[in-house]
Amino acid sequence: MAGTVESGKSVSDLFAPLAGEVVEINNGIVEDPSLVNADAMSAWFFRIRLDEPTTGPDAFMDADQYAAYTK
Repeated sequence: MAGTVESGKSVSDLFAPLAGEVVEINNGIVEDPSLVNADAMSAWFFRIRLDEPTTGPDAFMDADQYAAYTK
């Protein structure tokens, strides 16, 4: 688990899809959480240094691939 996300009535766990060390937190969304709702694709939560850099985000779907997958 990488953290938690709070909404009006609940708290949900936030999981990182890869293992690593958190090296930066987006303080902008800490100070103004509405930024996530305003532009969810640009509002990153944290940056990590991967434990195994060869297993990286290239294995994930991009937005177009996900849209095709969910159809």
